[in-house]
Formats: sequence, structure tokens, C-alpha cells
Amino acid sequence: MTHAMLKGSNVPLDATTVRSVVRWTPGQGIPDVDASALLLGPDGRVRSDEDFVFYNQPRHPSGTVWRLGKKRVVDGLTDSVQTDLADVEPEVGRILLVASADGVTFDRVRALRILLYDAAVADGEPLAYFDIKPETGQETALICGELYRRGEGWKFRALGEGYS
Repeated sequence: MTHAMLKGSNVPLDATTVRSVVRWTPGQGIPDVDASALLLGPDGRVRSDEDFVFYNQPRHPSGTVWRLGKKRVVDGLTDSVQTDLADVEPEVGRILLVASADGVTFDRVRALRILLYDAAVADGEPLAYFDIKPETGQETALICGELYRRGEGWKFRALGEGYS
């Protein structure tokens, strides 16, 4: 069953490896969007530059978080990050899933959505999705959501928090 998420809502994840897909509708004057991930330690901060997974550093040194890159799909463009939740270092409590538009504001990005898939299921339905609406439109980066530890498992929370 696919969960339609609202800002602030969360859902438990049974999958051990998840694919986070940022999708948007391209077009004339629409900026390109990049997906990235930030691994946060117990204090809620990245421990070092190695905890940033993005286009210039596509794989975390632990091998548990990596970019899959961009793809054209029927209803737009996507950029994806995959996470092996079962093997994420115990010191990492949260993984932020971020979208950025290199120096361009998100008021020009159309139909921005994050989708979460069980990476072990080929062509499966999404586990969850969240339609992201920037609060001011002046954001150049958005925290779409976060993967976070809860008890012995992981959850996904829809955030949609922007900054410039």
C-alpha cells in the first residue's frame, strides 16, 4: 500500500534498502534539480564532509548511501539516492533527503515530489510519496524528508522545509 504523506507525517519502513526518488516536471525555464543525502550523527549534525552524498561525492565511504543519478520518466525527470538501512552505521540516527536547484529558486520547479521505494522490489509501487510545496518559493534547497531510526527500525518523515 502506498502512503500519501502530508508535511510532518511519518511512516514505518519495513524495507531494508530504500530508493528515494525526487521527481519534477521539466520545461522551458525550469531549473534542474539535484537529489542529495546528509547523514547526521547523534547531535543532529553531519560528522564530516564525508557525510554529504551528492553529485560530486556520489557514494558515502561506508557504501550504505549512494546516488543513482538522473533519469527521464514518463511524467518528468528524476534524481535518486539509495540507502541500505540495514547497514547504516549505528552512530547515524537520521538521513536527510534534500533537493537543490543550483542557485535558482524553487518557485519555478513544477510538480516536485519525493517517492520512496523498496529497492528490492523491481517495478514495485512506491511505499510512500510526498508532494513538496515550497513555503516562500525563494528556497534554493529543500529538505524533502528524512529517514530516521525509531526503536529497532527506520521511519520516513515528510518535511518540505526550505532554505536559501
